[in-house]
Amino acid sequence: MKAVLACLALAALSLLFAGVPSYDPMAWLVWGREIAHLDLSTVDGPSWKPLPVAFTTVFSLFGGAAPALWLVVARAGSLLGAVLAYRIAARLAGAAAGVIAVAALVLSRGWLWSDWIGYSEGILIALSLLAIERHLDGRHRQALLAAFFAALLRAEVWPFVAAYALWLWWREPGTRRLTLALAALVPALWLVPELIGSGDALRAAGRARDPTVGSGVPALAAHPALALLDSATEAVIVPVLVGFALALFRPRPRPGVDRVTLSLGVGVLAWIGVVAAMTQVGYSGNPRYLIGPAGVACVVAGVGWARAGGALFPRLKLPTALIGGATVAVLAAASLPWALPRIGAMRAAAPGVAHEADLQHTLPHAIRLAGGRGRLLSCAPLATHRYTTPRVAWAMRVHLADVQPAAGTRGVVIQARSGGRPWLPVAPHGYYRVIGQTPIWRIASTC
Repeated sequence: MKAVLACLALAALSLLFAGVPSYDPMAWLVWGREIAHLDLSTVDGPSWKPLPVAFTTVFSLFGGAAPALWLVVARAGSLLGAVLAYRIAARLAGAAAGVIAVAALVLSRGWLWSDWIGYSEGILIALSLLAIERHLDGRHRQALLAAFFAALLRAEVWPFVAAYALWLWWREPGTRRLTLALAALVPALWLVPELIGSGDALRAAGRARDPTVGSGVPALAAHPALALLDSATEAVIVPVLVGFALALFRPRPRPGVDRVTLSLGVGVLAWIGVVAAMTQVGYSGNPRYLIGPAGVACVVAGVGWARAGGALFPRLKLPTALIGGATVAVLAAASLPWALPRIGAMRAAAPGVAHEADLQHTLPHAIRLAGGRGRLLSCAPLATHRYTTPRVAWAMRVHLADVQPAAGTRGVVIQARSGGRPWLPVAPHGYYRVIGQTPIWRIASTC
């Protein structure tokens, strides 16, 4: 509990720096507000996710503070994932393994910025590792509950949750009623809201199989599964892949502890295999889908490197603490050729995150300059760039489907731009006149 509170406190402090929810999280916020008002519409937008929308429904009661509250949860989940990565790796191979696991996680692709802008992958890592830790502690009911909540974030974890539930059904008959209840809740929470909101219980699955042309996701490649597997090797830096292999192919395995490490490694490979199979049948294979298994892989890699150092440095007759420190120091130095480009990529993404924050914070002012929400709605339909649709829907308090991704010959177009780029979306000339403008927003209308 102390770790959770500390992560929440640090996440709250992170709000002092730039960053707002991105496309999917903004849609979850819109849906949460609609549920609170018994007016859910999921006709348009990203794939439905039950767990984030459960949070955003509660947060909608706090009005304009809801985006910040969701960011606190998303970022706290990411931090808790790092804490659990340390605890599990240290449990298996000492403090050095924990330090290496956390460093590997921080340098993994997407871990920092995806959670900073409100995606749920950090929470997924935290719940997955929590389920593993609870299982190792013999708290199987708690492990099942953590796995259940993970199943409300990504469909790829369903096979693993189902396998664990079946094992628990056989191992502990007293958990069978809980297992049945959770097994019924998972599909209900994924499908029923979509059926209510769009009339199509499988809309989320259809949306996930409709990748954006030009996005470069593996589903658009000639061989989607192979493209996904290639992408998986880039989810972590090369030394992490080496450490992962060292953990799985230890020449003299120890019973018990090594069995846990091997099980985690096989689980990672199976998780990636599930994502690859789904990509092959049409799901996008977005690199974000690999953040979850990458998080567990970092734990395995930490164990692999710590044991390798432990096998090498004892010949120098050093104390255990010095052996661990030396292992971390040598690995850190050897990883610089891969770590520095990752750090550079993180820094390069910062201006884009800051721009998103400017878009969020200045949109209400642009709406006021254009005459306010009522005036704009009286001249519907609304149009904006496809990637700012949830942001506009949130600010205008309308459904996602009420905001079109392209301007027609009448209505209101809410345009955005970055730097010296053109205003998007482009409005047909001769029909629209500008009624409100800020440095990064321009609102034009035919009324």
